[in-house]
Amino acid sequence: MRQCSPASAVTNSGVAAASAQPHIAHLCVKEAFDTIIASIREESDWPVLSTVLQGLPGLLKDKALVLCGQMSFRALCVRLRNQANERNRKPLDQMHRVPAGVTASDLNALLYPAMAAMTMYRTELDSSSMCMVIHTLEHGLASKQACVCLRALVLATLEMRDAMGKLLPEVLQRLAQVSATLAVAVPVLEFLSNLIRIPQLYVSFVEEQYRKIFAIALPYTNPVKFNRFVVALAHHVIAMWFLKCRITFRKDLVPYVIKNLKNNLELHVEDGGMEDTTQRKRSSSLNEPM
Repeated sequence: MRQCSPASAVTNSGVAAASAQPHIAHLCVKEAFDTIIASIREESDWPVLSTVLQGLPGLLKDKALVLCGQMSFRALCVRLRNQANERNRKPLDQMHRVPAGVTASDLNALLYPAMAAMTMYRTELDSSSMCMVIHTLEHGLASKQACVCLRALVLATLEMRDAMGKLLPEVLQRLAQVSATLAVAVPVLEFLSNLIRIPQLYVSFVEEQYRKIFAIALPYTNPVKFNRFVVALAHHVIAMWFLKCRITFRKDLVPYVIKNLKNNLELHVEDGGMEDTTQRKRSSSLNEPM
């Protein structure tokens, strides 16, 4: 058997030790974040821009990494807000490699989740940036990502109270325009339920603003359109807001609330009557001689 000399043994052990050491690479996270922000503003290639926007919400959830990278949060807010505003962004027909059928609403669907993730960074945002976030999410209530925006606005009521206090009338106005569907029912009612627990946000409400709260919640008491959980939650929200409402406003709001509740019950009775009639027709048709 061949024997290794002491010198060669030392050399071989040194090579083995060197090869066992891990390879360490240093990445400047700040430069990476600056590149992401720049790409949101300047990128004209759809596959690249859509990939960046799809990955951004997940990246923002890693708060330790984001804070370590010293991201410019205001710059990111500005870029996302401008992209969400069709007047400020590059038209899709001027972008490259846009798949057939992709519309502006598809781009918005990528933008709003990223802006929603910004609600986690209250301590890193100034007051104007917070207003920017809330204002953009408010516009998102009319998009495909309405549920994402609603849940982010719930968090904003907790984390950005001063900014939300300034913009709450606008948010309620936008909510009143949202179609009452099963998809948004629970997020809308959760928003109203959470809002009632923060009196400083509605301490200066006038009668019209309370009426708007009821106008938002009342459609969800329709038992024909919504399941029992949604209907029960809607009644709970209405009752709680009525108790919080100033006594001087109640006498004028009672007829409005009762009228809408009765209308929904009448719809339920009519629907039940139609079902009974249909069932009787089916039963009689079964009993008819062949």
